[in-house]
Amino acid sequence: MGLVLVLLSAAVLLGSSLVQAPARVLTTAAQVSVNASSFDYPQDVAISAAQYVKGQPGTVVLTVYGMPDAAGSARIYAQLTDQTASPVNFAGGATVLVAITRDGQRWDQLSLTRPVVTRLAPGQQATLQTTITLGGAGHYDLSAALGSPDQP
Repeated sequence: MGLVLVLLSAAVLLGSSLVQAPARVLTTAAQVSVNASSFDYPQDVAISAAQYVKGQPGTVVLTVYGMPDAAGSARIYAQLTDQTASPVNFAGGATVLVAITRDGQRWDQLSLTRPVVTRLAPGQQATLQTTITLGGAGHYDLSAALGSPDQP
C-alpha cells in the first residue's frame, strides 16, 4: 500500500485535556497504513486513496503521504489519529516505518520518529515527517507500519 498527501503541518495537534481512561500501549508494527499513496517525479503528481467501513470499531489510524518538489526531493509524512475511546501510549515515542518502491522495485525504507509523542488522547493527531532526495524520475509508492526505532 502506498500513500501521499498535500503538505500537512508538522505540529502535533494536542488537546487541552486528557481522558483518564486506561491507556493502551502500542509497541509492535501490527498497525499498517490505511491508505494507498503514490507520486510521480518529475510530474509532481501525488495520489492518495483510503477505504473506510461505516460502523467499524475505532482504531489508531495511520496514513502516509508523499509530495515531490521540482528540485528532486520529496516530503514524506505519516499521520497518526487515535479514533479509539481511550488514550494510546507509544513506548519510546511514536515511530512509523515507511517503505518506498520506485517503478515497482524496492527502493528505500525510512524510520520517522517523534520521541516527544508518547501519548495520543482520543481524537488527537500527530504528524511525523522528513524530506528525502529522490533517486531520479519515476513512480514512487509508499506504505507504512507502526514500529520502533530498533526495527530494521
